[in-house]
Amino acid sequence: MQNARNEIITFIDADDWIDASAFAKAFQSFVQLDAELGFVPFFSYASSTTKEVSLAFGVDRVLSPEDKDYLLKRRLGAGIDLNGYVWRCFFARELLAGIEFDVSLKYNEDVLFCIETLYKASKVAVVNTAYYYYRVNLEQQSSNKGTYSLDNRIAGWNKIKEWANSNGIDFDFALMRRRCPIYS
Repeated sequence: MQNARNEIITFIDADDWIDASAFAKAFQSFVQLDAELGFVPFFSYASSTTKEVSLAFGVDRVLSPEDKDYLLKRRLGAGIDLNGYVWRCFFARELLAGIEFDVSLKYNEDVLFCIETLYKASKVAVVNTAYYYYRVNLEQQSSNKGTYSLDNRIAGWNKIKEWANSNGIDFDFALMRRRCPIYS
């Protein structure tokens, strides 16, 4: 990120790919919305099957403060609604000033990064053009070794909880609301 020269930054994992024309359309929509942070749907690819993972916020638009609050205080966590994947985001370079990946984490470092940027952003957009193809590695995710070990998962959640508590977000309540349908 320190070497970025353009005003908008996004990420692509080495084992994933994008549709260039859909990317250009999504990028143009994000620029027109004049937001600092933008989320897009994506395609999940596993075992030769592709499935679109859509957004839960409707048409291309800038989210209201209530929508942003909903994401931070009611749906905090990995993969929920919009949080958790830096490769499904557009970031204004200015927004990223002072925010870095926590390199001590091996799991949930991208979740923490997304939550921090969502918290800091004053204009958050949803752009409903999927261009990103996320390759699901079922073997890796079912493993309890390395990146996905219980110790790494706990360390990641503890960092998120620490961040949430220091920013006035009730992490335990947010997680409860995430898991309990009556609070959805």
